[in-house]
Amino acid sequence: MIGHKEPGSTFPDFDFTSPLPAPAAQGPDFDFTSPLPSTPAGPDLDFTSPLPGIDYVRGSSDVPETAEGRQQADDIGRAFASRGGVDLIIGNRGLQRVAGMMDGIARWNPDAQVLDSGEVFDPWHLGGLEGQATEDVLPEMQRLIKDAPDEAPAGRGPHSTADGESFNHFKGRWLGGLRTLIRHSMRHPSKKIALVTHYRGLKLAESWARAGMSASDAIHTGHMLEKGTNEPGTVLRLAPQMSDKWSLGNAHLRQSEPLKPGIYIARHGKTAWNGGPSRVSAMLRR
Repeated sequence: MIGHKEPGSTFPDFDFTSPLPAPAAQGPDFDFTSPLPSTPAGPDLDFTSPLPGIDYVRGSSDVPETAEGRQQADDIGRAFASRGGVDLIIGNRGLQRVAGMMDGIARWNPDAQVLDSGEVFDPWHLGGLEGQATEDVLPEMQRLIKDAPDEAPAGRGPHSTADGESFNHFKGRWLGGLRTLIRHSMRHPSKKIALVTHYRGLKLAESWARAGMSASDAIHTGHMLEKGTNEPGTVLRLAPQMSDKWSLGNAHLRQSEPLKPGIYIARHGKTAWNGGPSRVSAMLRR
């Protein structure tokens, strides 16, 4: 165990109940304080991409970080610490790529509380699309977002840890969790929160912000369908700017002034299923 605090009750006001009713299969047995059960990886699991540079759909698949991903986690943790540190680190420790980023941040911020959110901030669970080349199944993913948001993809990928879910369920689950963090941040306005999530979590947050961050789950669908630029290791900051007006933008971790309060939404580090090189870590070390 690295030298950070264990999950505890420092923040008793967390309630990650999604505003949308969960499917019966998930129902009231959600537990957002302990990790999901996981199956140990067997010797036949090989997370090395068969074609380097190809991006594969990850979703619920438990794909570990590469050495580059671990370096990104370390760089982000050091960047936070150099500007005063964070108070809370949150994410699903049941996925190795998330736990790795959380641990990298915690190594440099040992006084931060670490909270396991369970699957609340997981990426979109994409069933049988997981493990396939993103380029090959992108039209189907876009169809599910635009034309069939209540349809869940069937099946599972070779390393999936959950069944597929509809886009609307993913949206309600993830934004419900984010609204909980916003309420917590409003009650503790001096706190700095590091939320570790995934590509489509960042994309969803951006799409919600573009639609005005309403109390509903309304998003800018066009932005959700566009190719994003948030590479592994990207960090965005969500915080109030004027009165109750919240905004989302680049966290600018290379700056030198003390870290401002708010919610820092970090994408996990690079995995073998992320296509292409990532420039984020190199930028932080300049």
